[in-house]
Amino acid sequence: MLNGRPARYAVNIPFVTAETFAVLSPYMKTATVAGTLLSQLVEGQIKDFHIKYDGEIANYDTAILKSSALNG
Repeated sequence: MLNGRPARYAVNIPFVTAETFAVLSPYMKTATVAGTLLSQLVEGQIKDFHIKYDGEIANYDTAILKSSALNG
C-alpha cells in the first residue's frame, strides 16, 4: 500500500465469529445496497448515518453490517 499498490489482505474488516457471520451474512447485501442508495439520494457529503437493528440480529455484534453499508 505504501508503494501505491492495493492491499493484499483485507484491512479494517471487523472480526466476527462463525455463529455471528451465519446469522448476519444474509443481511450484508441488503446493507450494501442501502448504503449505495443513501449515497445516491443525499446531496453533498454524508457526515453520518444511523442504523437501527430489530429482532434477532440486534443481539449480535453488527459491525460487519455497518461496514457493508459503508462499502455501499
